[in-house]
Amino acid sequence: MLQEVEEKLRADWKRHWKAYVQQAVKIQWRTVPGVVVPKDERELIWKDLWGADMGVVMREHFFKVDPDGSKFGHLPKMALASKGMMGALMAASFCERINSCANLVVTEGNSLLSTNEIDKCVVLRMNKAFMEFMRKNYPEVLKSVHAKFGSVVRVEDCLEEHQTDDQPASIDMG
Repeated sequence: MLQEVEEKLRADWKRHWKAYVQQAVKIQWRTVPGVVVPKDERELIWKDLWGADMGVVMREHFFKVDPDGSKFGHLPKMALASKGMMGALMAASFCERINSCANLVVTEGNSLLSTNEIDKCVVLRMNKAFMEFMRKNYPEVLKSVHAKFGSVVRVEDCLEEHQTDDQPASIDMG
């Protein structure tokens, strides 16, 4: 009995997921409010979609298409009401963490950094745990080359670049 219920849930999930993905492929992203449409007619990249109004996308392409939830199941509701939901403002606690990291970066000793450098340092500090996780669990990503952005800078590259014969290599990643 329990196994039958589980199999039915899995089958429903696969059916709903397949319909959800097929619907997502049909979205004309250039017409979505907030999307930056490039003048040179190139394909859209993630940065162009950053400001997309996901409320409009979900309402027009998912909720109106499937008002009773029979086609997509609970996936659209999960996308809007989950921990990592789309189209929501950042939580205050996340903003507080960013400010806390910024206070650690911008101290009397390094307040002469440019705004751009401060932004980069804060992002790196905010993502320290994520970067450590990726290095530990997905080291192959560090060796891969992104088609647009090139390869990921590694600590080893920095050490080799800045090390001289009479100067030992040391970088504080703290």
